[in-house]
Amino acid sequence: ANWRNSIRSSLHSVFVSETTPVKVKLLPGERLNRDFILRFPVLPTAAAGTAEYAVGKDKSLGTFAVTIYPPAVCAKSALPRDVVFVLDRSGSMEGWKIVAARRALARMIDTLRETDRFRVIAFDNEITTPHAKGTDFQNATDRERWQAAEWIAKIDARGGTELGGALRAALQPFATFGMPADRDAIVVLITDGQVAGEDSVLRTIESLYLPRMPRIFTLGIDRAVNAGLLTRLAHLGGGAFEMIESEQRLDQVLERVHQQIAAPILTGITIEPLDCDLVTNSFTPNANCSVFADRPLTILGRCGPDPKSLGLRITARDANGGTWQQEITAERTNSQMLLPLWGRSRVRELEDQYARKSDQLLQNQIVATSLESHILSRFTAYVAVDRAEVVNKGGEQHQIVQPVEQPEGWTQPVPASPAMRCKKLAPESLLGSIFDSCYESVDDTSLRVRGDAAGTVIGAAASSPPPDAHEKKKTRGMFSFFRSSGDDKTPPAPAKAAAAAPPPAPQTPGAIPLDIIQQVPESVARENMVLPVAEKDGKLVVRMSDPNDVETIDKLRFILNRPIEAQQASREEILDSIKHYQGGDESVDSILQEFSDTAIDFTESENDIGLAFVDVRIDENSAPVVRMVHLLLQEAVQMHASHIVLQPETDVIGIHYLIKDALRRRDCPPLRLHAAICSRLQILAKVDIRRDALQIGLIKVTIGQRDVNIQVVMIPTAAGLAIVMRLLDQPASGNCSQLLAPWLQAAKAADPQQAAVVAAILCG
Repeated sequence: ANWRNSIRSSLHSVFVSETTPVKVKLLPGERLNRDFILRFPVLPTAAAGTAEYAVGKDKSLGTFAVTIYPPAVCAKSALPRDVVFVLDRSGSMEGWKIVAARRALARMIDTLRETDRFRVIAFDNEITTPHAKGTDFQNATDRERWQAAEWIAKIDARGGTELGGALRAALQPFATFGMPADRDAIVVLITDGQVAGEDSVLRTIESLYLPRMPRIFTLGIDRAVNAGLLTRLAHLGGGAFEMIESEQRLDQVLERVHQQIAAPILTGITIEPLDCDLVTNSFTPNANCSVFADRPLTILGRCGPDPKSLGLRITARDANGGTWQQEITAERTNSQMLLPLWGRSRVRELEDQYARKSDQLLQNQIVATSLESHILSRFTAYVAVDRAEVVNKGGEQHQIVQPVEQPEGWTQPVPASPAMRCKKLAPESLLGSIFDSCYESVDDTSLRVRGDAAGTVIGAAASSPPPDAHEKKKTRGMFSFFRSSGDDKTPPAPAKAAAAAPPPAPQTPGAIPLDIIQQVPESVARENMVLPVAEKDGKLVVRMSDPNDVETIDKLRFILNRPIEAQQASREEILDSIKHYQGGDESVDSILQEFSDTAIDFTESENDIGLAFVDVRIDENSAPVVRMVHLLLQEAVQMHASHIVLQPETDVIGIHYLIKDALRRRDCPPLRLHAAICSRLQILAKVDIRRDALQIGLIKVTIGQRDVNIQVVMIPTAAGLAIVMRLLDQPASGNCSQLLAPWLQAAKAADPQQAAVVAAILCG
């Protein structure tokens, strides 16, 4: 039971069964846009080596695996070390990653001994160092370590990622100043691994002709690390790869790295057969095999087709230069996993050799190993041919764009096209990979008006109406767009239930049903001049000015996940219909411009604040609603607001900031953007956008050098979804519960069991 309770997944929510064998499942709603990391204990206090083997099929060779654990009691060598630290400072490291990288590097330098020497290199598309050019390694004195730490603290993210040149600069001192046998040579690379041209990186290392390969330790900082490259580099130097997927894991990983960059416990490992035949040139890893203090080593290889028994003798050198030996008898297993595990490791080693020096013999070995172990390689692929139907009788090539979801936290520019006008790839949604402004009109059925009176009607009753355009124009300034609901004596207008989407058009004999119109997001319809009109035989019928526009049809098919049938219509007819059904011709960009015009003038502020979300970079190319939401949060932080309230009203989205002891109203966007703004906030808070229920989430933002956490409560009401956000770094006012009473009552009506939790979050 204790072992089962120790199973952890750091980036995903999982369910661990109570049965044996233990089954681990992802919880519904979890996305695989980041690495799946499962950790569980495997090493007891004192463990002996283990081994197992599987026989081959049809008289083919068998496969064995032997795992060598570090001895429970073994003296450790204290050889002085020459260490080169390499820090990736490229633009992809921006945010929490560069902060964690700086901390990690400073901590590792601080652990160096007086007998050690070191160098520090930071790279993007340029290479910088605090040391004088051409100098030898620096002695790890207190003064040198402190100066290096001071230089590291000033590093920020910038530029591109040119790893090849950085590794050359890191290894060059060993080639220039030599590698004494009485000193341990080590390279520590800290990066997210977002690089291209991996083969050229390996060729760069090969071209230096070093006397021996330093031990290379790689530290990957990201939620979607290029683990393949970093593992290859670590194995090349007989080191290890560690991953930091969050700041919470930093201290734990650094403790492991500190132990690993010490001398290994066992080196020069060899395996000899006692009563069987082994294929010695099949061992993998086949070089630089070492066992470290807290990390077992597994070696795989091939043996005879059907050995009666498999006895092995393992010999190695310990840290003091003595001989360590162990004899193991492997157990026979029926598992089919040993062969592909061996094949994956063997193919990787052969491909690394091929990357450094292309050779036909190596290519033949890679292909043979790949086919035998059913592991893909650069020269093999799985191909399925379906001859049941010919879909392209004309013989012309038809290119299909297959979008792939971006790893969490990565950004990737996308070339613009007339049909898309898309500037960048939004990582939160597959929709964003096709149309960057799809968030503008995301249609969520959870925002529909309820047929019952379960929710509390709030909205206009909680605040005063916005000032008219003339008044706003006369008094615009730092605070002119605010109107305090506590000081306003105007009687509130009665709240009316309103849907998030515009009211349906009159159902005249040619009118299009609202549920058909809502099949295509408004931004998609406007940008591509398409109008959904009907459903027929499982297909969505749309009107287009060019029914033969295959590219647009394919994008619609991907977005809606259903077949599309196109009909002819003029652009004027389509545009008039969109205006009729979508509520006017005012674009979201113009709404954003008006929304921005009433914002705080940040240039007049003494402390200019920059906002960068942890999960995505925001710039002028982002969708208008995305920028609108982020401007909203930025304003609230600038004004030291403790809460933000969004509530659908009759024809606008009421926006209030709670500042000190008053709710202050902001100029409001039109109601038709309610669904899009809510969806954006739900995505940032990582809650289910499909649920029509009370939900609680958390948004993390970085403002200047300060991290701000925003607690978010989604409250279903009769008027639509209300959202109340609390900025946790600002204290709540004394009369907070009175000012937020309508929303607290609505939360209680929506879910009485969570009412106390919501009150504690918003007012505690």
